[in-house]
Amino acid sequence: MKTPDAAAPDAAALLAVRDLRVSFPGKGRRAPETEVLKGVGLSVRPGETLGLVGESGSGKSTIGRAVLGLVPVRSGTIAFDGERIEHAAARRRRALSRDLQVIFQDPYTSLNPSRTIGDTLAEPLIGQGKGAREAR
Repeated sequence: MKTPDAAAPDAAALLAVRDLRVSFPGKGRRAPETEVLKGVGLSVRPGETLGLVGESGSGKSTIGRAVLGLVPVRSGTIAFDGERIEHAAARRRRALSRDLQVIFQDPYTSLNPSRTIGDTLAEPLIGQGKGAREAR
């Protein structure tokens, strides 16, 4: 996958992440912040699937959490369907959860082996008010 230029928007992208930077506070009162994502960029067009692969600690889960609004974005942009969402309010985030879902890398915490994949993927849609048939 070619990494998109951070300055060049991809108008056809459903999800566009540009120059994403995320930092976490250091341990202790005076410890400096630790920048864990440094200028990440990616785009996903309608119909495409993206899998993030890398070593443990490389930032895969942090990218997903930033897109979902679960960690604060220090700088950069995240656009979903043309709308900037990196600083979206909680109410807007709840509405976006109908369309944005992440399955994190640990299958034992992400997937329940006693449920089908269809049931697992339909669950958040049903939680948003869709009927079971429509969710599937």
